[in-house]
Amino acid sequence: MKSTIRRLYLGINADSIKYTKKYDKLLDKAIESDNVLRAKLSLTSGLLELYEKANNAIELLNEETAAMHFTESFKIGVLLGLELTHE
Repeated sequence: MKSTIRRLYLGINADSIKYTKKYDKLLDKAIESDNVLRAKLSLTSGLLELYEKANNAIELLNEETAAMHFTESFKIGVLLGLELTHE
């Protein structure tokens, strides 16, 4: 992939992002709920595997959505910069 926008997007690492307390609380709730759900799903044959497939698909979809939003936001930023330089 030679897209500069994608390289910039993928170059952001976790150390450069400062997470909020709200994010931490939401993450804790999500992890706790996921653990409870996985425990209950494991009691019925095949349900945990189905859940994991669905969850993996959702994670991939979220990654693609984030990449698309980043790309469009970057384009808007460039266009705003160009507009400002022509005024």
